[in-house]
Amino acid sequence: MGSNKALLAWGNVRLVDHLLGLLQSQCRQVLVSTNTVIDALPATVPQLSDTITDAGPLGGVLTGLEWLQQYSTDEWLLSCAVDTPGIPADLLASLIRAWESGSGVVVPVYQQRLHPTCSLWHRSVASQLRRYLEDGERRMLRFLDSTSHSLAAFDDRDGDPFINLNTPEELAGQQSQPHRP
Repeated sequence: MGSNKALLAWGNVRLVDHLLGLLQSQCRQVLVSTNTVIDALPATVPQLSDTITDAGPLGGVLTGLEWLQQYSTDEWLLSCAVDTPGIPADLLASLIRAWESGSGVVVPVYQQRLHPTCSLWHRSVASQLRRYLEDGERRMLRFLDSTSHSLAAFDDRDGDPFINLNTPEELAGQQSQPHRP
């Protein structure tokens, strides 16, 4: 969109604030992976720069996993892209229910389409993900093919809750939907 998506308006708040509200109701700790400091975020929300630059969404996931390993005893990291404002209020609970023993990642699926940017990642995946990124790989689906993962179906939802907003037109169109703010 040519600007920092996190700062775009979603209803009467910024996208980042909307997502923070959704995630804080589901998670004990929320982190923001950003390469640009976002003003006016609560001091309790760490803002992290990617440990491997130019790695795309997987770079943010790795940064979060490595933060988890260093500063938390939590086993899991829930990742959500800031431009997916329709995530379900029960995303975390649904992903946990879908987890299968031995899986390092739980990925939501809507109508046979995987949405890996909004996944649940086990901390044990960090070293494998680091090697993958250090080898120059960037594709999320290819990484998922290389690691054990579970799928969580969200087909019972009214519309794709993981729709990704990439243009101002998509943003405006989603805000005009009755189930949006």
